[in-house]
Amino acid sequence: MAVPDHDPVMVVSVRASPSSFGHRLGRVLASNRRLVMTWATRRGATPVWTDQARAAGLTVEHVDERPAEPALWERLHPLWLAHADDLRSQRREDRARNMLREAHQVLPALPGSARVDASHRC
Repeated sequence: MAVPDHDPVMVVSVRASPSSFGHRLGRVLASNRRLVMTWATRRGATPVWTDQARAAGLTVEHVDERPAEPALWERLHPLWLAHADDLRSQRREDRARNMLREAHQVLPALPGSARVDASHRC
């Protein structure tokens, strides 16, 4: 998914509940701008992110499925856990702690998960 060079790009990581999703986006997006987000869902489930995007006033322009992404994390997270001491010695303590917490939280949810990148216009 290409973003033209003249468009400013901002990357935002938000762990928003569905009820706060639109409010948070409305604070950072200018009118008629693009937003590309990675959405998580369960394989075969009706995606709730389309409703969340519409509720936030976004138009979904394009969707790219990322079928290989969950498998990548299924390989990477166990490595983080197996090499926790190395992570702690080679990364800042807060970064290593966050990586290990992510691995513990995300790894059990990966089987059956799916990811998509969606381009939206505000």
